Amino acid sequence: MKGSKVSKLLKLKEWVTVPDAARHLSITLGEEVSEADILRLALDGRMVLSVNFVNDAVVRPVKIFFSEEEFRTALRQSAGDKGLSVSGMELADGRYVIPDHGEVDFVSGVLDLPMIGAEALAVEARCQGLTGGPKVVQIGDAFVQARTGELWELVLHFERIEKLPKEEQERLADMGYLSKGEMTKHWGHPGNFFSSGTLPEDAVLVVRTEELADFQSKLADEPSNKRASDEPSTRERRTLLTIIAALCNDAEYDYTKAAKTAGMIQSMADKMGVSIGESTIEGHLKKIPNALGTRMK
Repeated sequence: MKGSKVSKLLKLKEWVTVPDAARHLSITLGEEVSEADILRLALDGRMVLSVNFVNDAVVRPVKIFFSEEEFRTALRQSAGDKGLSVSGMELADGRYVIPDHGEVDFVSGVLDLPMIGAEALAVEARCQGLTGGPKVVQIGDAFVQARTGELWELVLHFERIEKLPKEEQERLADMGYLSKGEMTKHWGHPGNFFSSGTLPEDAVLVVRTEELADFQSKLADEPSNKRASDEPSTRERRTLLTIIAALCNDAEYDYTKAAKTAGMIQSMADKMGVSIGESTIEGHLKKIPNALGTRMK
């Protein structure tokens, strides 16, 4: 009865905190699940972890490219247009990303953690802190991702430098950030911002209820005598979804508009003599943004 009440209440929420997610799984699974367990599941790619920005977070968009030629061309253009030292990242699935050093934006509410940069290190640090593990060195760029697949890099304004740890202030000084004088320009000038390298202190780690339900469903659908080879692994599913995304991109199908694109794919399947439900296709298309995020390194 108690587990039933928790499930009914869960349906009314869009997300729950990590402690609440651990308590819910403890009840439904009949075994103890800790906060550290939830974080480890997210770090291992078995569950998508999100973050709730109670206060606005400052971000700049990240451009995604599917070919090295487009990536190199955009990299040269960005450096020339902005007059800045612009760098990009090559991803494990063959895609490339470049932070857009244009005007920054503000985001609030719940966004997903793609676990491709320093945001993963921030989660690892919290996990180690809960289990009495070693200190985690947090370096690199931190990213957040919208459900639609949009990717943003978390940034900080120079005025917050004095609030950073001393070693981080020294690192920025060595890079020349404190002597360029960009602070004389308007507040939102791209030169006034640097990568935050971690999650904001007031950011709350959460789990979307639909993600929690999906995780429970996967566990329930897995018989104890089932062979590991009967179904694709989590990594294999994400690889297949990434391949679908690349094919959609090449065919100029917008997978973020899942309902419309599902109809187009179903029509194509019919011509091939293959029967597949439109709702089934739509369901898989909706999983693509998260799959792309977790494939990044």
